[in-house]
Amino acid sequence: QALHYHLFAWEMAWQAALAVGDLATPVLPRLRDAARFFSLVTTHQPSWDYGDSDDAAITPFAANREHAAAEWRAWFSGTLEGTSLKFWLGDSPASDIRHTPSEWRFFPDTGLVTREHGAWMIRADASPLGLGRLAAHGHLDALHVSLWHEGEPVLIDPGTGAYFSDSSIRSELADWTAHNGPVPVMGRDLPRRLGCFLWSGHHPVPRVEIDPAHDQCVIRFANESSPFVKRSLRHTETETETEIEDQVTGSLPHQVTWQFTPGTQILEGADERGWHLRLENGVQLRIDFDSPSLGSVKLTSRPVSLRFGRIDSAPAIQAQFTGSLRTRISTV
Repeated sequence: QALHYHLFAWEMAWQAALAVGDLATPVLPRLRDAARFFSLVTTHQPSWDYGDSDDAAITPFAANREHAAAEWRAWFSGTLEGTSLKFWLGDSPASDIRHTPSEWRFFPDTGLVTREHGAWMIRADASPLGLGRLAAHGHLDALHVSLWHEGEPVLIDPGTGAYFSDSSIRSELADWTAHNGPVPVMGRDLPRRLGCFLWSGHHPVPRVEIDPAHDQCVIRFANESSPFVKRSLRHTETETETEIEDQVTGSLPHQVTWQFTPGTQILEGADERGWHLRLENGVQLRIDFDSPSLGSVKLTSRPVSLRFGRIDSAPAIQAQFTGSLRTRISTV
């Protein structure tokens, strides 16, 4: 449920295994799989971790704490940026990891789905809410989609903020409305946040289907306070476009809020169904909306947290619809 905790637990296990001096089966294969998972769900650029992530570390071996996750990923992959970790830890147990793009990857133990296709990388969340009976460290991020273009973040997870310094921001960043899954305009009541790490219960686990015939990933979700929702993810064959289609049952109006990074510019000249975006690296993209019953589409700004303890403001586009909404993000 939290990407950095995966890395934190991995480092703890690796240091323990080094201390014991026994990396026989099943220890080494398990750690190799865990390292491969971390490498496949992140990018070399800021990964905008999903879930309730902080920045804890077992040993301060990274050259730059703010970019420690990228250094760990580089060490796992055997690239130059992981030199500091290699100095202390030697060769990575997973240095032979190779990224094979174009296929959908579903990790059922976590509920994460990833795909690299051309210039695009997509990461979708179909995970349970949180850990154990209390749903500890949970975020209401079911159906959330993060998207990168040529390594540059486009759609992001809003982040964690911090645990205790601002309870209102903490609640806001963990809520349904901070993530980009379809949410009823009137909101969802369940699950309810009862404390810093405590929830009233779990939501149902989303169901994932990889559809090779249509080269798409379909995620289905419903809970007690919301109708059935289906989200379909696909790329075009020309590799110029990513398409996200949302379908909901009934006539209840829903909204999707696409959150961008603080460095993204929303350019003038957009029409009611589309907007132009300029990423921090200067690349221009277009986001278009298509719905038989499209409601208001508005530009807004919301808090986001790239790293634990840091809060920024970033633009977002919120689109209301009934029935279905197709969102296309394409190169210009």
